[in-house]
Amino acid sequence: MIFTYIILFAVFVYALIKSGSVAVKSLLEISRYLKISEYILAFIVMAIATSLPEFFIGISSAVSETPVLSLGNVLGSNIFIGDEKGDFGQYKDNSMAYLKLKYSF
Repeated sequence: MIFTYIILFAVFVYALIKSGSVAVKSLLEISRYLKISEYILAFIVMAIATSLPEFFIGISSAVSETPVLSLGNVLGSNIFIGDEKGDFGQYKDNSMAYLKLKYSF
């Protein structure tokens, strides 16, 4: 059984490396086609890729009618993202603005 897991792990690592290579080559081709810097396009792709999970959590919480899930996601990302100085979390020195939220079902 452990041998199967090792083989699966090796296959998935290879697939991850290969898909990363394909993504970089595709990003370069797209940047050449659009005639923009590959760094700018990479920043745009990374911004979209890091925002998509929160977007889908918001949609799934709206569809399943659980606003607490979306509220927890928003609060969690505001607490743990940090600030421009690289500090972890935004509640350092009470510099965070607080919001009172009232909702009903």
